[in-house]
Amino acid sequence: MTLTTFQSKIFIGFKGVVLLLLGVFFLVRPERAAESLLFYIGLMLLAAGIITLFRFIRLGKSLHTSSNLYLWSISLICSGLFLIFFAKYALIFFAFVAGFLVISDGISLLRLSGFNGRIGRLLTLFGVLSLLLGIIILLNPSSLIVFLTICFGIVLILSGAFLLIISLNLPRKY
Repeated sequence: MTLTTFQSKIFIGFKGVVLLLLGVFFLVRPERAAESLLFYIGLMLLAAGIITLFRFIRLGKSLHTSSNLYLWSISLICSGLFLIFFAKYALIFFAFVAGFLVISDGISLLRLSGFNGRIGRLLTLFGVLSLLLGIIILLNPSSLIVFLTICFGIVLILSGAFLLIISLNLPRKY
């Protein structure tokens, strides 16, 4: 099925407006937007787990991997329920993990900074900056969440604006 030019313009323009609205929501309410995003990801994981569980029940013991399928479905269901009911804690957990990863990166850079010259100074500078950023993330994990959500909102707004520009500039017939 092919779309006419007018239908394509409407469809692309509608996608652009939706992305613009989502981007504004992500900029205005970043913490709520991040929780909402995790809630919807949790719903998708829960649905995937339920579908996989039904597949396991339907297959029964006929496959060698059926026990793996069962474990996979249970883990998907548990992950989905966790994200649905405890989205705020999941965000904080992810921020702490990111903070520890940034700190370990800073430590690695500082261990490599024994070189003489400009490379050694750059490694020291980036190592210290990574350590400071990791400490800031650990002390205030919501700052990372807000920052990433705002960046995602900016990307959504730019994508929506580009789609609107494309939809307005599509030729009448192509």
